[in-house]
Amino acid sequence: SSLKPAKSTNYDIAVSIYENNIGLFSVSGFYKDIKDLIFQTTYILQPGIPILPGLNIPDNWLKNAAPQMDTYINNPYPAKYKGIELDWQTHFWYLPSVFSGIVFNINYTYITSEIEKQLFYNAQGGIITGSRPTMRENILIDSSRTSRMPDQPKHILNVTLGYDYEGFSARISYLYQADRVTWLDRDPVLDQFAGKYSRWDLTLQQKIDWGLQLFVNFTNLNNTPDKNFRGSELIKPTYIQYYGFTMDFGVRYKL
Repeated sequence: SSLKPAKSTNYDIAVSIYENNIGLFSVSGFYKDIKDLIFQTTYILQPGIPILPGLNIPDNWLKNAAPQMDTYINNPYPAKYKGIELDWQTHFWYLPSVFSGIVFNINYTYITSEIEKQLFYNAQGGIITGSRPTMRENILIDSSRTSRMPDQPKHILNVTLGYDYEGFSARISYLYQADRVTWLDRDPVLDQFAGKYSRWDLTLQQKIDWGLQLFVNFTNLNNTPDKNFRGSELIKPTYIQYYGFTMDFGVRYKL
């Protein structure tokens, strides 16, 4: 109940150039300072371990057990996020003959980020005076470590090559996204990652009279799965999910 919404201060600058032969070319730079970013945290609620403010856990839940507590907190340290984006959209109308129908678009983003994440874990403290048998007090360690910001890939690339001729339109596109952190542990060896991802898609459309249009979409032509990893080596996946190749087609009517 003590969670606050994360607040981001953004600074952006962009320059665009448009010319008939070049098309539209844009360069954008961005910087974000994010405060109170919300993170998941977990530790064991042993006797003597303080409960985080706002959890509202009844005391009688803790009398005969030491449950694992999974919740969300605001990170006390700001996250820094910056990068540059390049975008080029053009139509090769000036090429001879059938080549004049070629269209092209490429978008590339480079991102760097950094966050110092607050981390909690249980530990054993000093001996409890007079305890028989000898027992040590439970303590909660409040620590932190610096890493890149979760769920932010370093590289994102989108490329589309198309062709238009009268009522016919075709687009083949490629998507690439670098690996990203999905979970930060106090031990970097146990960090979790989503692996790099690349995919090819194809779309075909044909206009017909009376506002009708036929279309077909081919998604994930290269049958790329999602892969998760533990540890930064990103060699042996811990989880693989296959979506497979999909295709849909239909008829569209525009008023």
